[in-house]
Amino acid sequence: MSDGELPADTPSLIPAGSPFPIDPAIAAAPAVSPSAPPAGAAPPRVGESIGGAFDLAIGASRQIRSASIYFGLVALALVGPGLVLFLAMLRRGGGLPGIVDGSYEIFLALGSAPPTAETMLRLAVFCAIVGAFAVFLEGQIVVTAILGAVAGGRRVSLRDTLQLSREVFWPVLGGSILVGIVGRVADWIVEALLRPTTVSAAQGVAVVQFIATAIVTAPFAFWLAGIVIGGVGPVETLKRSVRIAVARWRLAILVAATGTVLSIIELFGFLAGADLIVRLFGVLGLDIGGTPTNAIVTSLILLAGLVAMSSLLITIAALVAAPQVYVFIRMTGYTDGLNRARRDPRPGEPPTRLITRSMLGLIAFAVVVSVAGLTTL
Repeated sequence: MSDGELPADTPSLIPAGSPFPIDPAIAAAPAVSPSAPPAGAAPPRVGESIGGAFDLAIGASRQIRSASIYFGLVALALVGPGLVLFLAMLRRGGGLPGIVDGSYEIFLALGSAPPTAETMLRLAVFCAIVGAFAVFLEGQIVVTAILGAVAGGRRVSLRDTLQLSREVFWPVLGGSILVGIVGRVADWIVEALLRPTTVSAAQGVAVVQFIATAIVTAPFAFWLAGIVIGGVGPVETLKRSVRIAVARWRLAILVAATGTVLSIIELFGFLAGADLIVRLFGVLGLDIGGTPTNAIVTSLILLAGLVAMSSLLITIAALVAAPQVYVFIRMTGYTDGLNRARRDPRPGEPPTRLITRSMLGLIAFAVVVSVAGLTTL
């Protein structure tokens, strides 16, 4: 099994013997180290990039689907225990209307939940937030590696991409923080200039902040691909992303706009989905505060929805990453950062864990505190 062959079930998007359908100037570039990628690449056109990114996402759809299911189940293990405790407290407070009609604090007061249960819920929510952030960040790394592997004609498994994600997790976190700081500064500047004084004005400022953040972070649109596929650190990847953006600013806007548009669609989709679930529960008579059977069915549906929502987030992350990966490889011709996804284990060394020990510890802690909270109800 060589790195240059694709899985039998993955449609090939690239000619045999070529790392990617790149321009001759890129193909002729000599091999270089991660600190000096090939230069002088002729950038693709915007229309070509859109079509290429779409083909890339379709070609990697099976691997991305498997990854999304995996991360959905991990999210269930992390968030599920706290959700079960929350639903039990909600049942004590009278059912779903308690959370729909009032705030979380009002529900706790109406339900007269014991202080211990409230404390345990807060700990479970903390585990869920920390774990969900780590899972989503790792999911972004994995789908970027999958897309890069398909684009580069490489064969990688889910374990391979998880191995890569654990080697670059902290650099990716660092890059995310740096880009986030830039976006946050833009938010502060917009707010300081406009100074909203009413609710409607604040909503308008929020829209302006969203657009301003997308614009100022557009030059860094390729930072994730630079770490995962390019094999560099967080600071260097920002420098390279700016160079790519300067060479073809329309492509940087395309990549940034893809993430912005999909984020808006994702938000409205989740709001519409939540409204549909509430209405469906009302029509079917499902309520956490009804009979035990009704409560169990409602809880199972909500847990299944958690898995579906988490899987959808990973799928959307893949759609956001596809233009970035396509343009990055077309303009640099460099994919050697993916070599870290194929590491031969030493004799006696176990294979890459599907779930790290720290994540298992976090899941176990969430289960323990949730069970402790349930025993007080």
